[in-house]
Amino acid sequence: MNQVSNSTYQYYQFSVNYYFNLIFTNIIQNKTISSNKMQKQDQIIQETNQKSTHNYPFFCIQFKKGNGEELFNFNLLKESISNYPNQDYQSVLIKIDSIELLSQNNLAEEINKNKSLTKLQLNFLDDFEEVEMTDLGNQLNKCHNLKKLRINIQKNTYKNAYKLLKCYSITQLMINFQSSGYFQKLKINDHHLQSLNNTYVEISKFQNLEELMFYQYGIGLIDTSIDQLGSNLQLSKKLKKLVLGLSSNSLGYQGVSMLGKHISKLIQLEQLELRLENNNISHDSIGVLGKSLFYLTNLQNLSLLLYQNEIDENGINSLMESIQFLKLNHLNISFSNNQIKDDGLNKFNSYIPNFKELKSLHIRINETQISELSLLKLIQQIKICNNIKVLEVYADNQYNDGQLIFQIQNLLQTLTQLNSLDFFMKDEYLKSNKYLQKLICKKLVRLINIPKIVA
Repeated sequence: MNQVSNSTYQYYQFSVNYYFNLIFTNIIQNKTISSNKMQKQDQIIQETNQKSTHNYPFFCIQFKKGNGEELFNFNLLKESISNYPNQDYQSVLIKIDSIELLSQNNLAEEINKNKSLTKLQLNFLDDFEEVEMTDLGNQLNKCHNLKKLRINIQKNTYKNAYKLLKCYSITQLMINFQSSGYFQKLKINDHHLQSLNNTYVEISKFQNLEELMFYQYGIGLIDTSIDQLGSNLQLSKKLKKLVLGLSSNSLGYQGVSMLGKHISKLIQLEQLELRLENNNISHDSIGVLGKSLFYLTNLQNLSLLLYQNEIDENGINSLMESIQFLKLNHLNISFSNNQIKDDGLNKFNSYIPNFKELKSLHIRINETQISELSLLKLIQQIKICNNIKVLEVYADNQYNDGQLIFQIQNLLQTLTQLNSLDFFMKDEYLKSNKYLQKLICKKLVRLINIPKIVA
């Protein structure tokens, strides 16, 4: 398998950090504002949300080992809950020696007092004991207004996290178990493996769950771990959106086959994202996965992130041969840093016209051995999908500017509904190609998200 370059590592590390930083939008800690400014902020929030909880941010509680100020912390928490969402910050850092304090002070009762608080996020910065997590889980089970829950566990301290999963009435659940490094692969021990299996079992009890986002980056998952995960996912009969972050583990043919077998039973799925970067996935593995996706006839949005694996043209052909029959509106696929050459991209290109209902296409083919000719063929095929509104192509090779400019011109003339274009290439090429910059500035006045092109 190819080694990760420094630039690639920085890009993906940034992507991960950026994604999870989005979760903390509207978090401003230790900030004092005047009463007039507070009233103005309240008015803005009320007008924006129009008395609906739909657009309110998640209320975030961060847990860290104590500093002897437990009572003060809980009083601050109560005040923040009561003021939600009409305040300048939506996050509270709680430093306590024991989470049992929250049970003693009846956290659930405080949350239930505010009917607007339907979205809760819990960030654990330290490890807490099983009995404490059980108490907190019982409190969450009493929070009758909760509809969406996010749990963020840092530094591989997730062994008791499954004890939190008791609020079975929620419709959206996000769980993030992440090792200290995005590309770091850990070895899982028996205790943590049992904790993961317990987590999978608890998830299966959420009968109203419509959206599940489960990130397990670099925590040591092996092929046999996937069977337990998949068999429990099948029990979520109302699930419409599934995001599985399985990057930087050691999944191979057996694990991907099991994953595909179980996912194929989730025929009600409308949106599926599989993050499988930095595993041991070959062309055989991705072919089996593609055959499983064939059965998801209700799927509209598919994202397959396969960066840094061992996929070649045979794998691409097997995958595309199966998913071409899906009536997708959105396709996001990454073949970056795989064994992809011209034959592989040409296989992909040949299937593009079959996605007639496609409205957005994101394809990453950087860090491969793809020539200019294959890229030009890709652009030619994309023009056939005339319903596309959003297009992203990520390539990093040097190309002859004349042909590329000609194809971009034709692309813009054909895709009349296009309103967002990202076309990433090497900085050196873009900076040297003044004509390309001028063309894009002229032709793409109505478009947004054109990075590094407009000088």
